[in-house]
Amino acid sequence: MASHVTQFHLTTHWSLDAPVGSVWAELARPEAWPQWWKGMNDVRLLEEGDSSGMGAYRRITWKGILPSRFIFNLRTVKVQPRALIESVADGQLTGVGRWQLSRAGAGSTQVQHDWIVNVPVPGVPILGALVGLLFKWNHRALMAAGRKGLEGRVGVHSVASSGN
Repeated sequence: MASHVTQFHLTTHWSLDAPVGSVWAELARPEAWPQWWKGMNDVRLLEEGDSSGMGAYRRITWKGILPSRFIFNLRTVKVQPRALIESVADGQLTGVGRWQLSRAGAGSTQVQHDWIVNVPVPGVPILGALVGLLFKWNHRALMAAGRKGLEGRVGVHSVASSGN
């Protein structure tokens, strides 16, 4: 069965009752994500970046609710401390991922994660649509697990969250 690539634009918002610095400290250390992010099986540093993490190249292994595992690489291409981490993906999934953090009042942080990702799907339209729905559902579950783990790391509960 022939396959083609479909692009998804997935955005997740978290409002955390925690300071930007605490949230940044966790998101800026991807090698530690598997310790607190359910579904994040492994993060391996393949190439070190500079002191801010710029240029770092990592292999990411995710496994969500679905039985399939996704393995891809991320190259950090932009870092604005305590505000932005942007990475470009290659491998099984390709695209751009972006974490954006902003202060939301005294001691609170708004987190936005954008994932513009290219996913191989079956060339049969009905199967491709089904795979797309499952991929989005799996992504939402992974991001919910990430939020829950991050809350535990920074010692708070989220105020609200959403995502597609």
